[in-house]
Amino acid sequence: MLPPVGYSKAQPGQVCRLQCSLYGLKQDSRQWNLELCRFLTSHGYTQSKSDYSLFTKVSNGLRSYIVVYVDDLLIAGDDIAVIAFVKQALHATYTIKELGLARYFLGIEISRSKMGSFLNQRKYIMDILSDAGLTGAKPAKFPLPKPEVDL
Repeated sequence: MLPPVGYSKAQPGQVCRLQCSLYGLKQDSRQWNLELCRFLTSHGYTQSKSDYSLFTKVSNGLRSYIVVYVDDLLIAGDDIAVIAFVKQALHATYTIKELGLARYFLGIEISRSKMGSFLNQRKYIMDILSDAGLTGAKPAKFPLPKPEVDL
């Protein structure tokens, strides 16, 4: 690290000793979130008022969505050109690693077919059952008693 401009006591070859770390501070995640929000809004995305982790963009009637979870982003939509552009811009600015088509995100499995996409939480439920020691339990068609409704 170079000494700050105007600091005249530093001699060539000397280094600065930091009194606190540059990484791992409490405000790191907040600063990253602000930076990412600025980046996405500067590229035409609008942050949802009801879920701050969702960003949307509509251009020429086509939509694209970005869901943010800390430093993981899920990009989806029907505008392939916008998706490719935002991925390229993200990579140029932050050097991202693209993992391809999503198969699993935040406990949700994503399956694709010609009919469309199917979302399920089978793995998440199996993990809960495993943690509770109930993987050998007998399944029921309707696990809760049906309410009796008089019309």
